[in-house]
Amino acid sequence: MQTRGTTNEWRVAWWAAAVCLLPCGLALASARPGGEWLRAFAQGFCHQDPDRCYWLGGLPLGLCVRCFCIYLGLAAGHLWFAGVRCSERWAIRLAFGAAFLMVADVTAEAFGAYHNLKWLRATTGFGFGFSGAALTLRGLVQLLSPSNPQQKKLVVYEPQ
Repeated sequence: MQTRGTTNEWRVAWWAAAVCLLPCGLALASARPGGEWLRAFAQGFCHQDPDRCYWLGGLPLGLCVRCFCIYLGLAAGHLWFAGVRCSERWAIRLAFGAAFLMVADVTAEAFGAYHNLKWLRATTGFGFGFSGAALTLRGLVQLLSPSNPQQKKLVVYEPQ
């Protein structure tokens, strides 16, 4: 494991973390009076079942517990993996392991093993987001790197 990121990696990580925290901020703002339009906006990417949401001031947040924690995990993971890098093999293992735990949680609840454990939803969501950040940060850095040696130049066909 290496423990230092380049300036470009840190810059991409901070921007990615800010983008990932945006839905969390909007979800918190939606729990204020007059925030119904923010909850309506978030319906496209979260089921927003009030039983599965955190509540603030008597109103549910605009994201369920799992989605909220996935975004928090992504933000934390981008910053963590900018400073502590792991191999691509371990990043994939982390992501599959976290996805397996999340699917196991959904399956166990569907079969009635337990009902709506918010702490478990939060834990599996955060783990999934955190582990996924190892892969997304790597891809974003490669995509946004100005001197990417693997980047192919666009060849435009010019008739002669």
